[in-house]
Amino acid sequence: KKRSPMTFHFTARAAAVAVAAALLLPSSIEVAADGSVLVLEDFSDPRHSWTQMNDPVMGGQSTGTFAVADGVGRFVGHVAVVPFLHAPGFIKAETGTGETWEDVSSCAGLQLLVRSETPYAGYRVSFGTKRATSGFFAQGFKADFAAPLGAFGDVTLPFDTFSVEWDEATGDQTITCAEDPTVCPDAATLMD
Repeated sequence: KKRSPMTFHFTARAAAVAVAAALLLPSSIEVAADGSVLVLEDFSDPRHSWTQMNDPVMGGQSTGTFAVADGVGRFVGHVAVVPFLHAPGFIKAETGTGETWEDVSSCAGLQLLVRSETPYAGYRVSFGTKRATSGFFAQGFKADFAAPLGAFGDVTLPFDTFSVEWDEATGDQTITCAEDPTVCPDAATLMD
């Protein structure tokens, strides 16, 4: 059973850009195992507690909300540049450490059923608590994803698209799994 958090991120992709974004997460977060599907979360009957956090804890001006209603997780917000850092801000919805997750070590990746209400290129999802070798805050395996605009659709993220090495200021991967297999999700994280 997993005891690590899962997080959805909005980040401003460029220091001079602010963005308003909305992401809908209906039904489920799933992983595929040998053609079958293992449901990790179902927002029609949520298994996990989700909380939302903005960058104002670091002096930023981003705002957001995450709420579950009518079988849909709705993540809405405005991401702004952190003024004194001149760096991208963030908002995120996450589960807490201690949440119980299924063992996904036999699975090939993560599948999300999502819809965006806004054209936006800064969506990310992460899981786990493994620390990066660089940086202070970077932890967990993170991957970018593009959410379908206007209509729900599946987004499939093979586990080899996630990396534990990412830039703390931008959220961008600094070393990809393709470049170095040691930054890929490890068996202990997928099992925990």
